[in-house]
Amino acid sequence: MHAKLAAADPCFSSVLIDDSEDSRDLCTAHAQRIITRAICEDIWNSDFTDLQPEFSSLLGWISDELDQSDHGGRRATVWTALTSRALKSLQTNPGASQVSGSTEFPYLTGSARADSVLTKVSVLDPLVSSSQAESLRTDLLNLVALATDVWNNGPAGGLKLTVNLVLDRSHREEWRSPRFDPACNRDETDFKTRPRIFPLFPRVVVRELGSQATYNNSPPTNSPAGSDTTIHHGRGLPEWSSLVVRGKFEQEERTQFLRTAFENAKRQLQSTKRSSARGRRDSRRDSRGSLTLVSSSE
Repeated sequence: MHAKLAAADPCFSSVLIDDSEDSRDLCTAHAQRIITRAICEDIWNSDFTDLQPEFSSLLGWISDELDQSDHGGRRATVWTALTSRALKSLQTNPGASQVSGSTEFPYLTGSARADSVLTKVSVLDPLVSSSQAESLRTDLLNLVALATDVWNNGPAGGLKLTVNLVLDRSHREEWRSPRFDPACNRDETDFKTRPRIFPLFPRVVVRELGSQATYNNSPPTNSPAGSDTTIHHGRGLPEWSSLVVRGKFEQEERTQFLRTAFENAKRQLQSTKRSSARGRRDSRRDSRGSLTLVSSSE
């Protein structure tokens, strides 16, 4: 199991897989990390999550170009909100399909992104029993749907959401995980030797651009854009935390134990083979000696 997990995700190479509490906590933390990254890459990286990736990329590029041409970002936000609403109306308005002469819009899909999330999370399969697999799949699909709704409701409400998986080391108290990295724990190593921070949930920033009226068919104004507000500081697990250091130490001990046991078994096998070969040579020598004595007596 450990070899499969480490091959699929190198971070598991320093995680001991057993029934200990540290192992369960580390596996849970890394599972959160993998699920969070999949959600951020496939759901929370575009204002058009209902589209297939190629259409989403095109509209995202248009939005970025508008944002760069308008330092306040108002034009891009208004365009994104109205475009998102128009795309949703195509999905929910039967009259739209009648006008277009088609009942389907192949560029509108949420299944491709959901499938991508499931594929990325499948690296955790060795940790999931067959009886839990279907339940986990259902929970992940519900999570994807909820994440999509949250992300899509931002532009429709005049909000620009931004997520960031990079957590600032100096703000550890803001993103510290009470479960995996409690404040009472003393770090067992310096962060300079283990600088990574495993993101368990992203930092979420929201910017309100203009009043709600702006997004109800009112033209944009030249009033200054709102400032960024952090609505979630994120959650992270630093590589130098006590839990991660203990887990790595225990895995190194296990690896060294298995390596030593393997070398001892190998030496024992070689010694047994040598003894067996020596015994066969002695047996052949004794047989030749016996034949010589018989020949002499005759």
